[in-house]
Amino acid sequence: RHGGRLAAEQGAALLRWALRLLHGDLPAGVRLRLCAAAGYLADRTGWAMFDAGRHDQAQALFRRGLELADAASDIDLRAQVLCDAASQRVFLGEADQALDLVHDADAPDLAPALVAAVHGVRAEAHAALGDPRRTWVEIGRAGRASSCFSLTAPPLRRFAPSLAPSFVGSALSERFFSRM
Repeated sequence: RHGGRLAAEQGAALLRWALRLLHGDLPAGVRLRLCAAAGYLADRTGWAMFDAGRHDQAQALFRRGLELADAASDIDLRAQVLCDAASQRVFLGEADQALDLVHDADAPDLAPALVAAVHGVRAEAHAALGDPRRTWVEIGRAGRASSCFSLTAPPLRRFAPSLAPSFVGSALSERFFSRM
C-alpha cells in the first residue's frame, strides 16, 4: 500500500543473514541480544510485508519474531510483535483473532508504551467488531498507560509510544462511527 515491498525485500535479506549468525558458536549474552535484534527485524519486516499486501509472508515473519522474542526472553519485543500481528488481523477482517493474539500481551513488567499499544490494538479490534463500550474502555486504558511513558527509559523500553495513538485512531475510524 505504501511502498513496503522494497523495505520487505531488504528486511528479509538482513533477517536471513542474522538468522545464519545464530547458528554460530556464540556466548549466551550475545545470543540473547542477537535473538532480540533478529526478532525486532522479523517484526519490522513482517510489517513491511503487511504493508506490501503479502499477508501470508507477514504472518510467517510475525511468528518468527515471536519465536525470537521468546528465545531472547524479551517481553517488550513479544508484545510489539503481537500488537503488529493483531493489527494485521484487524485489517484482514479477523478482529476476533486479533483479540486472541493480544489477550495476554500486557505482562506486568511491560514498558508503558507497549501497554498502551496493547490496549490500543484491543480498541481497534473492538471497534471493528462494532462494540463501542469495550472500544472506549480500551481507549481509556491506552491513555492511562501512555501517561506513564518516560523519555528517560532505555530506548528499547520506549520504542513504540507512537503505536498507541495509531491503534486508537484506527479504533475511532469511520468503521466505528458508522456503527454508532
